[in-house]
Amino acid sequence: MKGKWWCFLLAVLLMAPLSNAWAQHRMKQDQICLVADNGQRWKDLTPEQRRELRNRYRRYHELDPAERERLRKRYDEYRHLSPQEREQLKHRMERWRQLPEEKRQELKQKYQRYRQLPPEKQQELRKKWQELRQLPPEERHRRHKQLREEYFRKND
Repeated sequence: MKGKWWCFLLAVLLMAPLSNAWAQHRMKQDQICLVADNGQRWKDLTPEQRRELRNRYRRYHELDPAERERLRKRYDEYRHLSPQEREQLKHRMERWRQLPEEKRQELKQKYQRYRQLPPEKQQELRKKWQELRQLPPEERHRRHKQLREEYFRKND
């Protein structure tokens, strides 16, 4: 019994510095003054908001360095958008989230096919799409239908 007591005491003594270091690490994390987009500081966030930020931080650091760099660049681009452009982006992202998963997968595949086209073909398609967007809604719908029919005839 005396041997078990010494083992337990030794374990406690060895774990104490680790426990203290972990507590200090957690305390430092809570004291970090992270600034959210709306200007809130870490101490002003709710426990749920803190938990979400910690989860995002962990997920971010699990990404490979190239993906983290891509996200940093996207964030820098976002920061330089005007409030109106940010609102438009948020609206597009919300529309994307509301799409059924099958539709999102279909659109991702179409985008991949587009990215595999030669640059000049991509430019041609962008030009056609821009022209189509300039048309009045009725004409745009008619022209879009016509282009779809042409596309399916070529690819059948």
